[in-house]
Formats: sequence, C-alpha cells, structure tokens
Amino acid sequence: MFDLIHKTDVEYRAWNTWSVMYRNNQPATLPQKARGWTSWYYYYTNIDEKTILRNLQNFSNQPDAIFQIDDGFQKSVGEWTQPNKKFPHGMKYIADSIHATGKKAGLWLAPFICEKNSLIFRKHPEWIVKDLNGKPLKAGYNPGWSGWYYPLDIYHPEVRKYLAATFDTILNHWGFDLIKADFLFAAGIMPRPTMNKTRGEVMADAMEWLRELTQGKLLLGCGVPLAAAFKRVDYCRIGNDIHTGWEFKILKSLRASERPSTWSSLTNTITRNSLGNRMFMNDPDVYILRAKKQSLRDDEKVLNILINHLFGQLLFTSDDLSEYDTETRRIYEHFLGLNFYRTTLKPLAKDVYSVQTNLNKKPMRFIMNLSNRKFIFKTETQQASIPRRSVFLITPEGSLQHITLQQLTSLN
Repeated sequence: MFDLIHKTDVEYRAWNTWSVMYRNNQPATLPQKARGWTSWYYYYTNIDEKTILRNLQNFSNQPDAIFQIDDGFQKSVGEWTQPNKKFPHGMKYIADSIHATGKKAGLWLAPFICEKNSLIFRKHPEWIVKDLNGKPLKAGYNPGWSGWYYPLDIYHPEVRKYLAATFDTILNHWGFDLIKADFLFAAGIMPRPTMNKTRGEVMADAMEWLRELTQGKLLLGCGVPLAAAFKRVDYCRIGNDIHTGWEFKILKSLRASERPSTWSSLTNTITRNSLGNRMFMNDPDVYILRAKKQSLRDDEKVLNILINHLFGQLLFTSDDLSEYDTETRRIYEHFLGLNFYRTTLKPLAKDVYSVQTNLNKKPMRFIMNLSNRKFIFKTETQQASIPRRSVFLITPEGSLQHITLQQLTSLN
C-alpha cells in the first residue's frame, strides 16, 4: 500500500531526503515565496468592482505581489465564467487593472462542486455524483450560498469539457495568473467501485487533471487532502481558516475540527511547516493587523504575523490598508522586507514552542505560547512567566524580551 523510509539525520536534511524520494524522484518545480492581498477575510462575499479597485489602489505601492479576488464575483457556485452584476465591466477588466499596477492577478473558484441554485444543477443533473440510492450526493452545506452543494463527476466527458473551457476563459481570455482552487476534497468524496478506484485514487486523478488545466499558471490548492496535493500544486493551504478572533467558541464546543480558528490555523502552520519548500509552498492563511472587524488581542496579532512569516511562503492579508494608522503601516511595511531562514522548532509543552531561526544571517530564538495558560521558562540568567498567547525573544545575553505589537519593527 505504501513505502516506508527510515532516516536518521539532522531534521531538515531528513525531510529533504523524504521529499526528493517522493513520487519517483520527481522534484516539484516550486515558485518563489509570494506576498499579496485577498478579499476574503475583510469583505467575504460582499465584494464588488468598486471595492476591489479601491483596495487595488491602496495596495499599488507593492509591486510583484499577488492580488487575489475571492468568493463573491460569480453568478453562482458552478458558473465561474458568469460574473454577477456587481462586476459590470467583467473580470478581464479586473485582471487588466491588476496587471497595470505590476501585480499578478488571482481568482478563487471551487471547480469540482456546484450549488443547488446553479445552472449546472438544474440543467445537467447527469454531471453530479450520485449516492447509493441514485440521488445527487451532498458534499456539504454552506449557509453563505444556497445551502447544499454537490460534487461534479470528474470522469464525465461533458464535465471535463466544461471545466477545460472554464479554465481557458479565466487563464487565457481574462488573463488571470493564479487560480485558488477550493473545496477540492469534494472530488474524492466517494469511491468508484465500478472503476476499481478508491477515494484516494479519485482524489489523485482530480489533482493531476487540475494541474493539467492550469499548466503554465500558478495553482493554489485549498480544502484538499494534503497528500493528494504533494508536488501537484504551487501553493497549498495547510490548515483551516483563520478566525477574526482567537477561537470560534460555539463551533469548538461542537467539536468542529475544521472550524475557523486562529489557534488551529497557527498550530497547523507550525506543525506542517516541513511540507513547505518541499511538497509545495505553504499557504498559512492570512495575517490580520487591522483594528476594525476583528477581535484579536495585540499579542495574538503578533503570533499571527510572526508565525506566518516564520513558517509560510504565501503571505497574504485581507486588511483594507487605507485604514492603517502610522504605526500599523510601519509594521506592515517592515515585514515586507523580512525573510527568515532555516527555521526549526522544539515543543516545550502543549501549545508552547521554542523556535530557532536566522533573520538576515542573525540567529534568533523565540518562545511562543499559543496556550491559554502562562508558561514558566528558564534561561541561564533569567526565569520568566510567559503569558498566555504571547511571544518572547531570547536575547544574545540570555534574557527574555516580550515582543509586543509595537516592538515588531525592532526585528531585523
């Protein structure tokens, strides 16, 4: 069923050996680390042409970045080449406007699903995967759409023609440079016994085909079983959605493991960091610095932006940059020039980590407490109580320094 490798080595070299051997020694051709903006975590589906172009103007001082439009541009989930009336000039106009500022244009879609009120569901029921009773199989429920959504049969010839035409329109006619493909798990939600294919094999087929559809352009995978995405996407979300607060308490109480959660998102970013620069470039989800429409404490914002930059390779925010005050703008611009190298971590307790890294060839060590309790840490010269959800720097002299939001610009 699978091969095992046993390797004793320095951690980063052991990971390198594994990644090179994976899938018959075919190394992934990975893009550069990228920074950018996405519309989702400030506007969600409430986007329109005016809002997108205004944020583009605010963001135009950052060249060579990715400016990505998320859910909310389409007529319905499944009709990706039909923008809704909120985009009167169409999506080619948007892509051209992004390119005029020197940035790459990105667009979100969920290629393997459709919602109930879509034209596909009404006109082409034969395109939908059926359950054991012959009824359309439900892949999930999204209250932000029309409720239930359904998986498309990736082996159906007409579905393949439809999606090939969709990607051709978005990438070649509209001119987008990156596709954020979401809800990909739906393709492998059911095995195909008549084709002698397991769910995993179906998922692998779907990802291979998706890579073919986007050949020559950037592909960001999202909502996908990670192994199916190994070396098949350029960037990949490696955790759940971040939250505008630290935790989505109601969903946590219901034990919803895929809930929006800043704690869970950052934990996935830390513990899955070894996939980055090997199987794909890690997308840790966005960081939030803004004051409006969020409830993160300052220490939680420090954890968010620092962990994303330490362990991620696709560094997005959704903030409206025009709302930043002078201090927040300084923090944002400071991190545009930071690059951390050879980052390693050691768990010290549940949700507490020692992180060692190099910044501009300068070694640094942080103690990161993501837990809801204080943590007592000792150095050779000092013992300190590290408050819940905070970051401390161990100085070269061995003392502990609390990294506040205001002190982030002192990292260099």
